[in-house]
Amino acid sequence: MSPRCGLRTRDCATTQSNRRQRHVDHDAEGGLEPQSNTGAIAVSIVRILATWLWSLALLVPDVASAWIRLRFDIRLGSVSGLRPILLAASDAGPIDYLPIVSTIVAAGFTTVLYRHWRRNPQARHLLWWMIGAALFGLGTFTEATTTLAGWNEPVFRAWYIAGALLGGAPLAQGSVYLLMDRRKADRLTVVLVTYIAIAATFVIATPVISPADGRLDGDSMQWGFVRLFSPLINLYAVVFLVGGAIWSAVLYSRRADRPRSRVVGNALIAVGAILPGIGGVFTRLGHVEVLYVMELIGLSLIWAGYRAITADRTVSIHAPQRAYAIVGKET
Repeated sequence: MSPRCGLRTRDCATTQSNRRQRHVDHDAEGGLEPQSNTGAIAVSIVRILATWLWSLALLVPDVASAWIRLRFDIRLGSVSGLRPILLAASDAGPIDYLPIVSTIVAAGFTTVLYRHWRRNPQARHLLWWMIGAALFGLGTFTEATTTLAGWNEPVFRAWYIAGALLGGAPLAQGSVYLLMDRRKADRLTVVLVTYIAIAATFVIATPVISPADGRLDGDSMQWGFVRLFSPLINLYAVVFLVGGAIWSAVLYSRRADRPRSRVVGNALIAVGAILPGIGGVFTRLGHVEVLYVMELIGLSLIWAGYRAITADRTVSIHAPQRAYAIVGKET
């Protein structure tokens, strides 16, 4: 202890306390929140997940009853119970089975993101990317179910919610937390979740007609205005997911060290993120098989880009990634 501190012990203690407080504030600005905010984070996460689960849970009784009827028909040897499956399998081409592969890829990507998020549980960009990959897989799972078992109303509603409404928005929200201030990102989260919850409610409530060709198509919904919700969500995904990746690639390319892995990785994410949107346009034109191809290629490119970025050891340009590198690695 210095002579000055020895004479002014109380003042030194106060000064050291202020320094510690400034250190905590600096960590909070860099993305490391004080431990007291953990409860608030957990509450917000639970509310977000509860909203989505509520939307999808409304479909569970219909799915369960359809499954029970199907199994009952199969046990009785009823041809009517097996006919939809046999017809669906006979009409399906090789491309129609791609959603099965996409679902497997999404499950693997979600597992990787979950492991990374567990190392950094306060990293909200990782949390949202994990949710986005899982919901992407849910959408392709409904497509695979349609290929294997034929068109089904509850599965169709789940497909539209998971695909058209939640296909890219959660991934984009992860980029929002990477690019923006935490408070602004939280506010956008509230707006996004509220908007999607309203849209999902209309998707569940609208009358639906079975298409003659048994394909997944938004035209099956009787309330045409329901389809007007998805373009705004898709625009949100393009701006933040695609635009954020392009912007990051440009910034890395202009940096003195020019980390090639980060430039290429962000470019892959940008291309991969735009492909499902292109497939969605073809779906509106009646060519859902294009969507199946674009989903598989797009998700694979996003995962490859993420892998390239996390394998790079150079310093990130984004404050949240730099901050969480202190407590863990995203690799």
